[in-house]
Amino acid sequence: MPRLVSTPRRCAPRPRFQNIWYMGAKTRLLEGFIDEAAKQALPEGGRLLDLFCGTGVVSRFLARDYTVIANDAQEMCRVLAEAHLVHGKLAELQGFLASLDPEAELAHACGRNRRALEEQLAPALELEDRALAGELEPARYLELLATTPVPGQTPSGACFGGARGIYSSTALERRRRDPRAFPYTLLTAYYGNVYLGLRQAIEADSLRYAISQLASRKRRIHYLSALLHAVSVSTSGTSHFAQPTDPRRPRERARVLQRRAISISERFHAAEASQRRELRAARLSPDNRALSSDFVELIGPQGFRCGPLDAVYADPPYTADNYSRFYHVLEELARYRYPRLKRTAQGLTKGRYPEQQLRFRSGFCSRPRVEAEWRRLIAASADSGANLLASYASPSGLLLKTYHSKGLDEEAALARFQDLFRERYSSVSMRLRDLEHSGQGDGFLGVQEILMIATGAKKTACGLPKAR
Repeated sequence: MPRLVSTPRRCAPRPRFQNIWYMGAKTRLLEGFIDEAAKQALPEGGRLLDLFCGTGVVSRFLARDYTVIANDAQEMCRVLAEAHLVHGKLAELQGFLASLDPEAELAHACGRNRRALEEQLAPALELEDRALAGELEPARYLELLATTPVPGQTPSGACFGGARGIYSSTALERRRRDPRAFPYTLLTAYYGNVYLGLRQAIEADSLRYAISQLASRKRRIHYLSALLHAVSVSTSGTSHFAQPTDPRRPRERARVLQRRAISISERFHAAEASQRRELRAARLSPDNRALSSDFVELIGPQGFRCGPLDAVYADPPYTADNYSRFYHVLEELARYRYPRLKRTAQGLTKGRYPEQQLRFRSGFCSRPRVEAEWRRLIAASADSGANLLASYASPSGLLLKTYHSKGLDEEAALARFQDLFRERYSSVSMRLRDLEHSGQGDGFLGVQEILMIATGAKKTACGLPKAR
C-alpha cells in the first residue's frame, strides 16, 4: 500500500514574480507543498538540482533558501533560469541592475531592423493597422492573412510583392547559412499572421536583433528573457504555440484582432522592469547555475555530473505530448536559427513546427520507454547520494496510465510507482493534492498532483554513492 501524506486543498499565495505562459501548475504548489517537501530533503543552504526546470518557477522560489542548478532540454528554459538565478555575488548583481538602460542600449539597433522590415511590408502593415482600428471589413483582413507567404515562397501581389528579402527561398537559405544576417526576419517570415500579427513579429525580430548586438552575455540573457515573456503573453493563439487560432470564425477573429493590437515593445519593457524588481529583492547564491541538457547527458558513472548534490527535484513531462511542440516559437526565438519546417502532403503543418529531428523528444513521453526513464532518473539521483523530490500527476501521468492499461486500479498503480523509488531509497513518502491541469484548450482536468519524497539512498553493487 502506498504511504500517503495528504495535504488540504487550499489556495497558496501567488509567488512574487511574473512567469511566461506555460503548461504547468507549479505556481499553485510552491508554498505549503513543494517548499515543505524541500525542507525534508535539503539541509539549510543545501544544493538542489532542478532537473526539468521549465520556466524556472520552482528554481526561483527555492533559490531563496538553497543553491540551485536549473536544467532543461529547451534553450528557452535555460535563458529564463540564467536571467533569474545566475548573478554572482550581491555586489555584482546590484551593479548590474544599476547599469541597465534598455532604451539607450536597444533603441537604435531595434529601430534600424524595424525600418528595414517595415519598408518591405508597408502595404500589408497598412491593412493590418486598419483592421486593428476596426476600419477594414473582415473579408479584406482574411484575404490579407490568406495571401501571407509561407517561408520559402516567393511573395507576390500588392501587399507582399516587395518582401522577397523576408520570405523567398533565397533569403531563407542565406539566413540558414548565417542566422545573424541583417535584418532579423525569423518571426516575421515564419510566424507573422500565424501566432503574432505582422507588426508584433517585426517588433520581436527587431528587439532580438538589438539584443544580439550587445557585447555582454549577461545583458543579452537579461533582455532575451524579457522578450520571451513579452512574446509568450502576446500571442493570438492560446496559452501555448501548438496551433494558431482560426480567425475565420467571427468570435475568434475578434479575439485575434484584440491580441494583435498588443505592443510587443510595451510588454517587453514591462517584463524587463518586473524582472529587475524581482532581482532587487532576490537572495541568490553566487553558486547558482543554469544548464541546457537532456537529463541523460548529465549522468556519469557516479550519478549526476553537477558536483555535490543534496537533492534532485524532478518534474518530467506527464503526458505523451512533447513540450517542444507547444513552445517551438519561443525556442526558435531563443536559439534564433531559421529551421526547415515540417511538411506533410498538404504542405506546412498548421503549427509551423520545425522538422522532427530539430525538436527535442523526451523518453518520458513514450509509453514503451517511460518506466525505464523513471528508473534511470531515480538511479542517477541515488548514485549521486542525493535525496529525490519527484512531481507527477494521477491519473494523467503516462506511466500511471500504462499501469492502468495493464489492469491495475488507481491504488495499485500508485503503489507500483512508489515501489520504483523504494528500489533505491530507504524512505519514500507520497503527498497528494487535488488540482486542475490545463486541458490544452479543452477546459481543465481534475487530477491529483503527486509529490514523491525519497530519502536515504541505498548502496549499489559498487558500494556507496560518491562521497561528498
